[in-house]
Amino acid sequence: PRIELKHITPVSKLMISSVAEEDKDGVFSVPVWESNPEIADAYLEVINEPMDLRTIEEEGIPQYESIKELQTDLMLMLENCCNYNGIDSFFGQYAL
Repeated sequence: PRIELKHITPVSKLMISSVAEEDKDGVFSVPVWESNPEIADAYLEVINEPMDLRTIEEEGIPQYESIKELQTDLMLMLENCCNYNGIDSFFGQYAL
C-alpha cells in the first residue's frame, strides 16, 4: 500500500527499530569500517556503496520520499554483507 509522505519518517523509524531488534549482535548497527577497522580497506575495495542501520537512520530517513527507498537501503545493506563475506559464511547466513 502507498504510504503518505507525512508517514514515511515514522514508519521508517519503526521498521529500522524492528530490524535493529533482530540484529542482536549489532552486525548492521554501524558502518563496517567503524566496527571492524582492520578490514576497512579490503571492504571498501569490494563494496562500492556501504550501508548500515545508523546511516539509514541518520542520512536516509530524513530524505526518503517513499518507503521503497528504505527497502532499497535495507536490501543494499544485506546484499553488501553477502557479497563481501560470501552467502555461505556466518555473516552471509546472518544477513539472510
